[in-house]
Amino acid sequence: MIKGQRLKISDITREPVFDVGVTMDLSGPGEIGAACFCLDARGSLADGRWLVYEENRCSPGAAVRFMGASRDDGHDFELTLASVAPEVERIVVVAYVGGPGAMNQLTYGHLRVKAGGAELARYVMSGHDFGQEKAVMLAEIYRKSGEWRLYLNGQGFAEGIEGVFRHFDAESLWEALSLRDRREQQGSGAELSPEQAREILEVLRKSAPREEDGWPSQEGDGQPSRDGDGWPDQDWAAQERGVGEDPGRVREGGASPRQTGKPPTIH
Repeated sequence: MIKGQRLKISDITREPVFDVGVTMDLSGPGEIGAACFCLDARGSLADGRWLVYEENRCSPGAAVRFMGASRDDGHDFELTLASVAPEVERIVVVAYVGGPGAMNQLTYGHLRVKAGGAELARYVMSGHDFGQEKAVMLAEIYRKSGEWRLYLNGQGFAEGIEGVFRHFDAESLWEALSLRDRREQQGSGAELSPEQAREILEVLRKSAPREEDGWPSQEGDGQPSRDGDGWPDQDWAAQERGVGEDPGRVREGGASPRQTGKPPTIH
């Protein structure tokens, strides 16, 4: 596969469940992370449940699951397209550099589609394909004319993963998570607004594993559960005291990702 190519998923695989795996190696400092943004028809991230990565490992309906490095790639996502909610039009796979460094320091990288343990298609990258970008939309899986297709995007963001959040109209989520990180670094000097606390707590609640199967709980038809003023009832004063916990970080390498039950810092 090559950058800019568009393919029907049915031409790549007929399997109902398949993997999209991302592996990247940098020559310099920095860590590679990866995430899936599940977007609506406007190209917006509806809420934190639709961002799938190391600590929020499952979308509503288990349509997208983060499998970590368990399937021979640094970051692997399992997709069940028949389970994708009707309001989701695009699933965008993003890779980013956390800390110093940029994509032009990539010594080798690939995105590949796998099913049943077999590799079906591969998109190969190197630092020569990039400039100073710190985040790249590698691929989009999107609906068109009643079927799913794959587009190898390659759009980069010099400002990193923050730019991706803003591109997908998720500024409030980014700002809430960033403020949570600053609170951790500086103590409790910074105060959260009720809206910021609610956004963080929604991510925490949706990321909490269910006892019976270890995956985040889903409610009803996959729509956010809202009570009263639009958010689940919470003791906000008590909850806000806990939002500064160590969120962890997406890490490259062969080891399995940490499973802390807390949403990660995305740098």
